[in-house]
Amino acid sequence: MMMRLATVVLFCALSLESAAAAVVDLAALLANSGFESDLAHSKWTATKKSLNYRLDAPVVNPTIVPWGASRSLAAPAGRNFIGVRNPLDQDINGRLVHVPVSGFFPAGTTFTITAFGNRGRLSSAPSGQLGNNPPTLSLQLFTWPAGSTPVVNPETDNWSRSPGAVFTRQFTAWSTSGTWTSQTFQFVISVDQRYVALAMTGKNHVSASYVAFDVAPPR
Repeated sequence: MMMRLATVVLFCALSLESAAAAVVDLAALLANSGFESDLAHSKWTATKKSLNYRLDAPVVNPTIVPWGASRSLAAPAGRNFIGVRNPLDQDINGRLVHVPVSGFFPAGTTFTITAFGNRGRLSSAPSGQLGNNPPTLSLQLFTWPAGSTPVVNPETDNWSRSPGAVFTRQFTAWSTSGTWTSQTFQFVISVDQRYVALAMTGKNHVSASYVAFDVAPPR
């Protein structure tokens, strides 16, 4: 009897350890993670964190001709990508927030995602130099405990209820203008959570510039 009980306890412990060590690919978890479904970035909501953010700034497959290039930018994976253009000198930012996805995500779960980034100046710029304040790309992961489904307000970027955890990562694997590069990110939660959402933000700080991003397909 004692051996049987010990076996059950060991099995439960191993099961809990396995659950705690789970790895979740966000590209597979989030619907339309790579913006492939349509030209309206379905499942993603554009939001305004401040006056520099525009709801119409994140565009699926915009026409972007990098400085010195002869062709428009194409997606690094699949057919579609997101581009945020700043054709004049307005510091235009674009942010997309994915609709929260429900599930049971135990403490210790690692969320992973591989993002593509591309930045530079447009062909209309006087030169290809970005200077000391180039465009940026950031990712944010939001998680929530059990409760009502969180909803984001597009006009304020505020959630209907506070997240249990927020993780912010900066894309740093940049290459030359017009060249896509990828970077893999990991987020580890320390408590059980029931909802998860991702936000991707492109910011322009230079006139006649752009920043573009995409998500790699599920592994």
